[in-house]
Formats: sequence, structure tokens, C-alpha cells
Amino acid sequence: MLASHNEQDAFPERLFVSVGEFKRLASIIVAVLGLASRINGAPPTWDHLIPVDPEVEPDVRAAYQRKLFLTPADCARMLVRPPWMGEFAVSVYTVGSQSNACHVTLTKAADNIWYFLQHHGSGSGQIPIDVSRYDVDVDCRDASDIKKIWESMLRRMQPPSFSVELPVDGDVTEFLLDNRSPAAELPVNPGSDVARLKKIGLILARYCEAPLNERGRLVRNLRNEIRHLKTDLGISRASKRAHR
Repeated sequence: MLASHNEQDAFPERLFVSVGEFKRLASIIVAVLGLASRINGAPPTWDHLIPVDPEVEPDVRAAYQRKLFLTPADCARMLVRPPWMGEFAVSVYTVGSQSNACHVTLTKAADNIWYFLQHHGSGSGQIPIDVSRYDVDVDCRDASDIKKIWESMLRRMQPPSFSVELPVDGDVTEFLLDNRSPAAELPVNPGSDVARLKKIGLILARYCEAPLNERGRLVRNLRNEIRHLKTDLGISRASKRAHR
């Protein structure tokens, strides 16, 4: 502590501190600044996905596999897990090794699967929750771009630099690809790239439910988000087909 004007004689003796004292002081300053940033609503952001531990809630993951993952996902899959409402998944995939067709499927649970399992368990293997399914075609050039984006973001996943508690009332959003493990989830406070990744998934989900007269606008929005994210990720121009 700096001396007051009445303690000037003692000031030279307190000017120097030991290395241990300096480190302790530095750690306190860092902790206080970190706390202040959270109090001021400025938590750290992560612009990468976070690996999902497949050993956590295996019964819940098996239920999502049975109820929501009803199609392949060789181009992309996004799973959204709200805390109270029904979960939903959107999947982008090709059909057949020689086919030019590409599709998007949205599956929506009427009630929360996780909540049901917490209260009834998975012993019976039956989950009496209805699932709505929507299937639409998608341009294979868009599907190819989406696949490249998903692959790039999953390659870049890494654990957060320090642990952060998940908000109790927040969605958990996961990103997956067939034959690729582990899945990854959106960080608590996402950066621009991962936020745009989820936005692409949400546009695809809306596209599945939208009437025909609204799909053109959604496709334009989708391609705009794809273009921006490809540029940010340094992805080269897409090939004409998503599946060869």
C-alpha cells in the first residue's frame, strides 16, 4: 500500500514487494477484473464450438437418436434443447450414392424429452411424446456449402479456457455430422461465427415449415449467411454437388 503524506519516511521501505506478493496481488486484480466484467454484462466470448461428452446422459442421447434423428445427416445436423419446450432437430442430407437429390428434415417433439426421462426414466424404452416431421428439398449446392461449414466448425472445436455455468433457462444447441464424433455444442456466450452457424440452422428449420411463398426469401437469407460464414472461415468455393 502506498504511504500517506505523513508516512513519507517509510515509503522507500514499502516500494518493493516480493515476487510472491506481486503474484498474489496480480491474481487478485485479474479475479476482480473478471468479476467486474461479468457484473457489467461483458462475459468472455468463444468463437468455437465445445465438445460434448458422449458419456453424459447416455439415455437422453439414445432417446434423441430414436425420436428425432430419423434421417441421415451426412451434410449437417443441429439439435436444439430448450429447457421446457420440446426439442427439435434439423438435418441436411443426400439420398443415395448416385442421386442428385438433397433434403432437409425438421423433427419436433411435442413435449420435452429430457424432462420426461428425468421423471419417468428410460426403463420401459417407451417415450409417449409425439414428433412432427417436415421434409423439403434443398439445392445440393447449398447442401455442399453447409457440409463444408459444419466440417470446418467441428474441426475447430475445443474446450473453453475455463469453466462457465450454463444458464438454467437457456437453450443447449448441439451440432453433429454422421460418422463424426464427438458432437459439439454452442458456447454460453458465442462469438460471431458460432452465432451465425446456429442462425443457419434456424433458417433451415423455418424453411421446412414455411409456406411455398415464403421459401424464396428464406433461401436468400440462408445463402447470405452461408456466404458470410464461408468467408470468415476461409472456405473455398463449393462444388456443384454435395455428394459425389
